Amino acid sequence: YLNEGKLVKNGDGAWATDSGTNYEIAPVQASGSSQEIQIPGSQYMTEIRSVTILDYTSPDFMNFGSAPLT
Repeated sequence: YLNEGKLVKNGDGAWATDSGTNYEIAPVQASGSSQEIQIPGSQYMTEIRSVTILDYTSPDFMNFGSAPLT
C-alpha cells in the first residue's frame, strides 16, 4: 500500500498511518530482489508519506513492514 498518512504509533504501540487514503498497488514477488511497479492513477494521488508491504492472505494478513517516505 502507498499511504497518504505519516506513520505513527497507535494506542497499542503498533505502527499505523495517521490519516488519509491507503492505495493498494500491486503484488510483489518474494523471490525478486529488485522490482519495479507502475502505479496506475498516480497523477491523481496527493503526497504519499509511507509505504506498507503485507501478505494479503487470510486469516493472518501479516504486515511485513512499513517505512516513511518523507
